[in-house]
Amino acid sequence: MRLNKKIFFLFFSATLMLGSFCFWTSVRADTQSSGLTVGVTIGSGGTCGDGTVDLGESCDAGSNNGLCSSTCSSSCTIKAVTDCGGSPTDNSPTIDNIVVDPITASGATVNWTVTDDHSVTGVSFAYGRDTNYSSSSAHSGTYSVNLSGLLANTVYYYKIIASDDGGHTVERTGSFTTLIGVVSDTTPPNILHFQITSGTTAVTVSFDTSELTTAYISYGLSASYTSSTALDGVLASSHSLTVPGLWPNTTYHFQIVVEDASFNNTMTADGIFTTLFPDSPADVGDFHSIASNEAIILRWNTGNIDYFAGIKLLRKNNTTTPANGPNDSSAAVLLNNSSAQEFIDYDVLPNIPYSYTFYVFDIFNQHSSGVSLTDGISTEGPEICGNTVDDDHNGLTDCADPVCSGDDSCLSPAENCFNGIDDDGDHAVDCLDSDCAGVCSPTATENCSNSVDDDSDGAIDCADSDCAGFEACNGSFGEVCNNLFDDDSDGAIDCADSDCVGFDQCITHIGPACSDGTDNDGDGLIDFGSDPGCESISDSDESNSTIPDFARLKTTDLIFFAGNRHIALTPSGNKISALAGTGFTIVVPQNKLAASFDKISLIVDGSTYQFSLNLSDDNYYADFVLPSVGLHGAYLSVDYGGGQADSLLININSLPLGLLSGDGVAIGGAKVLLLDAQGVVFDLSTYGQDNPLITTVSGLYGWAAPSGQYQIKITKEGYFDRTVNIYSISDNAVNVNINLIKIPTDLAGQIKAVGQLAMQTINDLASNPQVEQTATQVVAPTAVGVSLVGTVMVIPWFNLVALLRFVFLQPLLLVGRGKRKQWGIVYNSLSKLPIDLALVRLVDVSSGKIVRSRVTDQNGRYAFIVAPGKYRLEVVKMNLIFPSKLLSDVKTDGRRPDIYHGEEITVSDNRVLVTANIPLDPMGESKAPKRILRERFLRRGQSAVSSLGLLVTLATLYISPVWYMWALLGVHICLIFLFRRLAKPKTSKGWGIVYDEKTHQPVGRTIARLFDTRFNRLVATEITDKKGRYNFLAGDNKYYVVYEHNNYKPKKTDVIDLTGKTDDAIAQDASLEKKNLST
Repeated sequence: MRLNKKIFFLFFSATLMLGSFCFWTSVRADTQSSGLTVGVTIGSGGTCGDGTVDLGESCDAGSNNGLCSSTCSSSCTIKAVTDCGGSPTDNSPTIDNIVVDPITASGATVNWTVTDDHSVTGVSFAYGRDTNYSSSSAHSGTYSVNLSGLLANTVYYYKIIASDDGGHTVERTGSFTTLIGVVSDTTPPNILHFQITSGTTAVTVSFDTSELTTAYISYGLSASYTSSTALDGVLASSHSLTVPGLWPNTTYHFQIVVEDASFNNTMTADGIFTTLFPDSPADVGDFHSIASNEAIILRWNTGNIDYFAGIKLLRKNNTTTPANGPNDSSAAVLLNNSSAQEFIDYDVLPNIPYSYTFYVFDIFNQHSSGVSLTDGISTEGPEICGNTVDDDHNGLTDCADPVCSGDDSCLSPAENCFNGIDDDGDHAVDCLDSDCAGVCSPTATENCSNSVDDDSDGAIDCADSDCAGFEACNGSFGEVCNNLFDDDSDGAIDCADSDCVGFDQCITHIGPACSDGTDNDGDGLIDFGSDPGCESISDSDESNSTIPDFARLKTTDLIFFAGNRHIALTPSGNKISALAGTGFTIVVPQNKLAASFDKISLIVDGSTYQFSLNLSDDNYYADFVLPSVGLHGAYLSVDYGGGQADSLLININSLPLGLLSGDGVAIGGAKVLLLDAQGVVFDLSTYGQDNPLITTVSGLYGWAAPSGQYQIKITKEGYFDRTVNIYSISDNAVNVNINLIKIPTDLAGQIKAVGQLAMQTINDLASNPQVEQTATQVVAPTAVGVSLVGTVMVIPWFNLVALLRFVFLQPLLLVGRGKRKQWGIVYNSLSKLPIDLALVRLVDVSSGKIVRSRVTDQNGRYAFIVAPGKYRLEVVKMNLIFPSKLLSDVKTDGRRPDIYHGEEITVSDNRVLVTANIPLDPMGESKAPKRILRERFLRRGQSAVSSLGLLVTLATLYISPVWYMWALLGVHICLIFLFRRLAKPKTSKGWGIVYDEKTHQPVGRTIARLFDTRFNRLVATEITDKKGRYNFLAGDNKYYVVYEHNNYKPKKTDVIDLTGKTDDAIAQDASLEKKNLST
């Protein structure tokens, strides 16, 4: 809260005046010999007794002051008009306890008391700006007056008079001063001639203001000003503010904000300042060398050099003169931009001096003054164990040299008898090693989870009866993660239990970090409005760095490991994924840090982990166990000191463990073994994991493993064993869900199990990438290609072109009148069946141009709406003739009126519907029986190929449901549609049977020909199948059928009358008489 100095000054002045007033109005009593006088001492300043009422006097009767008959006391402070003393019970009224409070600029409240041994008969109060007291009022009972409408900063005088029934009258006088009025200030202050003094990590901004103000400075790397200085809350007209915690050699934006006592504020326009370069970095410390007869070892200590970027090591040969600066061209560069603490120079010769010079560079490309030393190698030296060099030139290297016999690197390790590894290199593993004779005897205790027969009884782990009580060898232990019960009695239920950290239903759902009520990044500030790292309540990143962008850590600067720091992980997008509940490591390379620091820490789900230096690579490591399944925000913080800090959000995706189940129920206590692609047990001890695993009661298992191909072998009593091929793993996690099939105990179960095992085999086959590749790149395209070729062979392409025209030129179905149809019909003049996909053209007679075209549908329909004019119609259809010669003289054909033969059509009205019925004559060429059979065979073959190809495509889509397989399926369906629409002839329902009249056996390959009775023209030809079946489709005419077979006498049917029918089946049974082949 800012203090308004003007109000304070007024309040102080009023308090001082009130105190002075109270001092001047102290009460006293003067005692005279002739009576009692009561009055008020109002101060001094005049001469009492000169007969003149001066300042501070209530009265002055000259030499009569103090006499009984006088109207004034001897001190000139009391006016006693009739008080000449008397008995003690005959006193004057007493006016006391006069308080003027509160006093404002326009009013005041006066309170007093009146006491007497008589009855008070009257009290009056008068006041004014002088002693004439222009205003007065009478009072009784409680004595108080509220004055209003007063002038500010003005002295007011008042007089109180009291009388009693004893004839006594007294009065008291006094004064007070009203407060100074506050004038409303709406003028903002001005900021005058500011000056900036820059430093390395801070700047000072000095400025003046036109009036008393408070002040602060907003600043940041952009004009959004993410930070501000503390408020200078003291009202002043000269200010000097320091902006701390800045980064060297960086340009900042700033704005000065001031506010006066009346809360008028002013802010400057956006300004900039640039911090100075830091001092040049210090040289390395403890720079020394160790020379052998093979190399010179250089060691040094970079210590805590501010803004350290790297070192540069130069060498000059055969001289003791150091390099002349870091860019000395006569010197060889041994290290550049390095953070190493040691360098071994093998490129040296004996008895030659070498001058080494070190320069330290900071991130601003400044370098130190340099430090140097000179050294060389001798022809002999001590043996260094482990460098593969014969340092002492005795012909023996490293462990072969007796000097190294006691070195750790040359001692054989002892055999660990239970880890499956030949530790001592004697080619004998565990219990096969004689070193393990004492612990691998039959009396040894079985370790139930190490895949070793520890007690040499031929049974390993859970197969050993010694492990019957071991929890991992039965399915009744541990927490069931989805039954709302504390199964293992550890006080944690389901997802709250650490046993369920990898259960896929225990997903952690994290809302925006800036509105979750948690200090996610550990800076002591929570959510949007408090944490400067939050841009809105929906922001999921609370990180807030105070260093420039170029110096900040990025996710790509970090190194991630799983599997006991042996499996390198690669971020995908903005997150890094690994298996929940497994070990996870984050590495911060030292050369990625902007400068020396105070602390590096990591916060994950409220838990804090500290980074520690790994001396082997001088990088900083933090190890922790991944939390439950889901996306977690981990905040890495680097405290550089001096208010400088870096903060980085790392999104970690915890993956679920694999689930082993059967018939939808989790299977616990199963043994899960990870094998490599060749079926050899994969050693996971290096990665800090057990292999095999026993699934938890919730059926969970999983490993972090290097990329590659694996096999998972699962065994569980009561279930079929299963081996699953893992062709690739994502995010280095082996966590596939696996289903086991229970061994049945009855026949029905056995039948069901056979189907399940078959389907399991299909699914395993479908998951094989080679199968998937073959299916998508070979099988499915081939199936579509074969269907395409088959379709091309049987469809008439004229019909395909017509079909495409029909799709875009579909005629409108218009309403006709009377007997006329709603559209015209193009039909076969003999069979009376409508003709599909015939092209009908409307031609303008005068110009000979085609006005428009239509393609008939499956019912032979077409229609034109035309303007006035003269037109004619043309019809084109393969193997049919227009105009009809057979019906050239017919006006009405059965139920069809307006038979059109090519006549001119005259239209006199607008929008006239042309719907003439147009017959077409067959060309009269009858198909040979062989051709009919060939076409039938092709259609059946193509139908079979299309159906089989569709099944193949569907199977391929099941194996690889990618977008282009869906496209191939669409192409295949289109081909089937084309075949059914264009190549497959329309057939009637029902069959006629041709059979032997004696044996009643069907007669196959009988030629059946359909003729019309009017012209005796061949309408259609069919050949019966092996069951003697045939049929024809015809309508609105009269027909007869002729049957022919080489072994039977020809036969002709009676007239078949279909008059008045649109289309109907001709499917009469016929008996044939066999020929006498002997004559």
